[in-house]
Amino acid sequence: MKETRFIEQNKDKWVELERILAEKHSDPDEASELFIQVSDDLSYARTYYKNRVVRVYLNQLTQKIFGTLQKNTVNHRQRFVHFWRTDLPAVMYHSRKELLFSLLLFVFCMLIGVLSSHYDNEFARSILGSSYVSMTNDNIQSGDPMAVYKDKDALGMFLYIVQNNLIVAYRTFLMGLFFAIGTVGSMMGNGIMVGVFQYFFISRGLFIDSALTIWMHGTMEIAAIIIAGGAGLVMGKGLVFPGTFTRLQSLRISARSGIKIMAGITPVIILAALIEGFITRYTELDNFIRLGFILLQATFVLLYFVIYPLRKGRKGLLPFRMDEQKLPATEVFQAQLDSVKTSSAVFGDSFRVYLQLLSKHWLWFVGISGFFSISMLFILNDDSLFSLSYSDWFNEKLRYLLPSSSAPLGWVVYVVSAAAMATLFGNFWRNNPDLKAPAEEREPHSLTFVVLKFASSCLIVFAHSTPLLIDNEFGILLYLIILPFMLVWLAGIQCSELGFADASSLVLKNAFSGLSRHYSIFMSLGIIGIFFFLLSDSILPLIDTSVLNWNFRVDEMSYYWIKLGIVIFMTSAALFFLLPLLLTGMAFSFYSYREISEAHGLMERLQKHGFVKE
Repeated sequence: MKETRFIEQNKDKWVELERILAEKHSDPDEASELFIQVSDDLSYARTYYKNRVVRVYLNQLTQKIFGTLQKNTVNHRQRFVHFWRTDLPAVMYHSRKELLFSLLLFVFCMLIGVLSSHYDNEFARSILGSSYVSMTNDNIQSGDPMAVYKDKDALGMFLYIVQNNLIVAYRTFLMGLFFAIGTVGSMMGNGIMVGVFQYFFISRGLFIDSALTIWMHGTMEIAAIIIAGGAGLVMGKGLVFPGTFTRLQSLRISARSGIKIMAGITPVIILAALIEGFITRYTELDNFIRLGFILLQATFVLLYFVIYPLRKGRKGLLPFRMDEQKLPATEVFQAQLDSVKTSSAVFGDSFRVYLQLLSKHWLWFVGISGFFSISMLFILNDDSLFSLSYSDWFNEKLRYLLPSSSAPLGWVVYVVSAAAMATLFGNFWRNNPDLKAPAEEREPHSLTFVVLKFASSCLIVFAHSTPLLIDNEFGILLYLIILPFMLVWLAGIQCSELGFADASSLVLKNAFSGLSRHYSIFMSLGIIGIFFFLLSDSILPLIDTSVLNWNFRVDEMSYYWIKLGIVIFMTSAALFFLLPLLLTGMAFSFYSYREISEAHGLMERLQKHGFVKE
């Protein structure tokens, strides 16, 4: 039968099935009957129209109805509402002791800042910085003490504040990985700084004006920092008090709760930055209006983050105790590569696979990071860099390490290092029995096979990094736009048994149909990946290079390069520890679109349930 005749003969029932899928209330018997007929059409199309559009269309239609019939799904709106009504209040309630400790610690450290400033006039300069103190004194003398909040570029100010406050909050949370000690230290520093900042204006007779200005945005901003400290303590508690679990198992449970808290306060941080950027600047507003605005924010924070969880928790309306959660480590992990995964499923499975990879090959991660950092240290060793201060390197280190036209040899090192990491990831994936699609045949991998995979990865990394050679904002933007697509390509080449041509063809075929999905996975994992860079920045201050001067005679130039080497290594480690996580997510995305295109797993499930004959 010709394809046109086949379509003409069956299109009515396909259209009817699409109508049923679009309706919220439809006849399940009618849907099941049509599904069986469309499944037979798919089987016929797979036999006679392998490379035609009709087969792909029937694949997608059957996938959609099969998922609807086999499980009860909760739509995105319901999940969103459930998180804010139940999940987040439950975590807040079960974390109330840690949150209370975080609040008391912050208030105590604020008092330390106030008292220290009262008895030491120079204490404010040591905490806030001499330049900031001098600038504020000048503003006070000019009659506008709150001028720091009146930057003409309100949008730029808002974006800067969002970035800064998110970094502070997430770093406070992440420091809980250091057995909660890091979070305590971060909270102490933030509390003392707020106390010093407020007393600085009190000592100059500006208490009312400063308080009404600062707490216009500070009410939600400081509340979010305190809650972030509680989240860090929750995560650190899992390491300090693992109970009957291993420390890693306990950490997985506590980190899940901490991440939920951080997800809950992220919109609060953004809203506080919006207020600081666009509203706080209006210091001429009536004091009662500003006070009412502050009280409104305080009421919201108390009602939603304190009173609401307590009332629901005490009435028994909140689910689970934190120590009674189902432990993810005890579940049998099945990758199910022959299925179309949702973005949330990809997100969860990516972390499981990444933890397996990290536990087995962390030494290789360190080795590749060390090779890259040492190579870049020698490549960047020219006289022009001596004019850069250590703070320049610290604040802009990533920009110097990515490929650029000024250091072509550094480009080569970047390509080789990234390709080596991708090849290591690919070997782990292909040799893991839990990550093998049933449609693929397992074959021994020769050295030639691995070398070809490495060479293919070099070619892809080379191609996707070329926009960085433009050396301006446009080049960086172009690099970020094509990066998710290139990561899918890299994962497809490395993880599957397909050759370079076949894998590339499949990736290109689904390039646009799966683009939004690729970006969604890239953004979600990329945001989590920021933790790697925050962690590297958090560890750096703990490395006291002055010990070298105490024990060895080191000249100033050597001391500079040692400190620089530490910065480069920590940043390189963050970069190359993040790459396998992104590749894991993109590998699952690759297999999802391979299933949409070829439907191996779908046909197996249809045969298993008796919808089509084997």
